[in-house]
Amino acid sequence: MFFGRKKIQKRQQGRIDELEKENSLLKERLAQANSDDKNRRDLAIAIEKAEESERTKNILLANISREIRTSMNAIIGFSELLNIGNLDFDKRKYYVKTIRNQGTLLLKFIDDITELIKLESGKVKIAKVRCNLNMLLKEILLYAGQQKKVLNKEALDIKLELPDKSGLVVFTDPGRLQQVIANLISNSLKYTEKGYIEFGHMPPVDGKIEFFVRDTGVGLAKEKQKNIFSRFPDEELDSIKFEGAGLGLTLSKYLVKLLGGKIWVESELGRGSVFRFTIPYEQALPDHHEYAAAGEEVYPEFKWKDKVILVVEDDVVNFRFVEAILHDSEAQILHAVNGNQAVELCRSISKIDLVLMDIKMPEMDGLEATRQIRQFNKKIPIIAQTAFFMEIDPQKCLAMGCNDCVTKPIDIKEFLEKINGFLKE
Repeated sequence: MFFGRKKIQKRQQGRIDELEKENSLLKERLAQANSDDKNRRDLAIAIEKAEESERTKNILLANISREIRTSMNAIIGFSELLNIGNLDFDKRKYYVKTIRNQGTLLLKFIDDITELIKLESGKVKIAKVRCNLNMLLKEILLYAGQQKKVLNKEALDIKLELPDKSGLVVFTDPGRLQQVIANLISNSLKYTEKGYIEFGHMPPVDGKIEFFVRDTGVGLAKEKQKNIFSRFPDEELDSIKFEGAGLGLTLSKYLVKLLGGKIWVESELGRGSVFRFTIPYEQALPDHHEYAAAGEEVYPEFKWKDKVILVVEDDVVNFRFVEAILHDSEAQILHAVNGNQAVELCRSISKIDLVLMDIKMPEMDGLEATRQIRQFNKKIPIIAQTAFFMEIDPQKCLAMGCNDCVTKPIDIKEFLEKINGFLKE
């Protein structure tokens, strides 16, 4: 009896061991199945991401191809038309203007792509300095006037709305702030055929300043507004026959975020749009600005009658602005429209006392021009100026041979004092 019970217990224990072994195998198979399921899910996600990346790349290439081909079609086509014999003056002038305008649009598009890549890679940094908002916005107004000529929309009225005469002096990155507003104005110009575009800023509230760009353009339906700042326009937007791929709005979203604010749009189809964005209000004491009792700015008077200043600037409006600043100084002004001309003038004219060097220019940029000038002239003072859409590292400017640099919008008082500091040495 005892042995029989022991035998039964042994069989039961054996069965228990078998069950535990089977249970262990089942757990292993279940774990393997779960692992396989996870691998399949991970693979499916990876495939989906790869397909989305491929789709995005194809859309990007299609947009790039379309923009380049559209501009090049006009450039090449009108260039061919210029070869027609007995072409009257007005037609020739129109063809040349069209070629120049399309070239400008093409360069702007390429700049936008380059800037977007820099932003997405995290290579763009914010550099906050004192900024007079009224001065900045007035310079943007000049840019907007240029842009509407490029787009053949001279009939549009562009208005600037300012809350006060003197202008707030704040800490921000003026180049990036200028870029955002200019991009929003460019977008409004593309989609507004008649009426007006108005831009400006509101008084500070709760530690923020709100900027706006208002237009009487085509407007945007509610369901389309959430994607307006995405990298590519949706199909319905894309079907509207206007130039541009919408990259300016995407850039604006990135830049506003870097500046510490947010951006949004208020729009109604057929009734125009208002783009708004905020940035933190960091007040700066205007200790380097002097204001007369009537609110007009007072600038120091310098006389440089025997001095020759070379202004290297491809943009006509910006050159006229610098020329106006220097007008009362009685200095002789020379003008170069690109780096090549600047190098040749400095090589051939010994009597150049100072160079005001724009950085971003066609054919040869300002840094390369400075480098070449330094090969044969180590002494001439060179002051670099930031280009309209370009981030500039002051240390890089100094390393390439510049003596100093100024950022746009130009602080006229500081600008004149810097020039005087070099000319009196």
